[in-house]
Amino acid sequence: MKYLNNRVNWAFTLAEVLVTLGIIGVVAALTIPSLVSNTKKSEVSARLKRFNSIMSQVMIDSERVNGMAEDWFQSSMTAKQYFDKYIEPFLKYTKIEDYGTDSVMVYLADGTSFWIYKGGCMDFKVDINADKAPNVQGRDQFTFLQCQTKKDASWCDGQIWCSYRKNNTSSDDRLQACKDNAIYCSGYLETQGWEIPDDYPYRI
Repeated sequence: MKYLNNRVNWAFTLAEVLVTLGIIGVVAALTIPSLVSNTKKSEVSARLKRFNSIMSQVMIDSERVNGMAEDWFQSSMTAKQYFDKYIEPFLKYTKIEDYGTDSVMVYLADGTSFWIYKGGCMDFKVDINADKAPNVQGRDQFTFLQCQTKKDASWCDGQIWCSYRKNNTSSDDRLQACKDNAIYCSGYLETQGWEIPDDYPYRI
């Protein structure tokens, strides 16, 4: 406090300014990581919802043209042939990379990508930020399935499109499966409406 011409002028000392800045720094250090984490979780959630919605609609549209999905799978069909016939006409994408008989990678305009792997079912592994790190299952990569309903009903509960999950299990069971193996995390997140809950076992 300074006196000038019989008036009192209020001013902060250097020590007071430094203390205030220190407090602001501590608060920022405590809150910013949480804000960043919540932002990342929201982005993952939004992109998973969008991908699941897009692919569910692709399957419906493809069935209208190509008949029941239970008849799509042929042992001689490559992943690229499968994509060209059953997916490509019904999906907007920016680029595709063919990795031979068993897999293709597809890039979408929103910055996500997904692989199609040929196995007992057609495995779809979506990466919500394409080629960017960390490229880790359960963090930015999540697996879905397109299964033939008659042959592989045990995987998708008779549906043609589903998350990779252990069927007929509770949310708690799916959480444990996710903890045991990150490939099952899409199945758990489906029970959460694709939101990332506080008990999610992997860092987003």
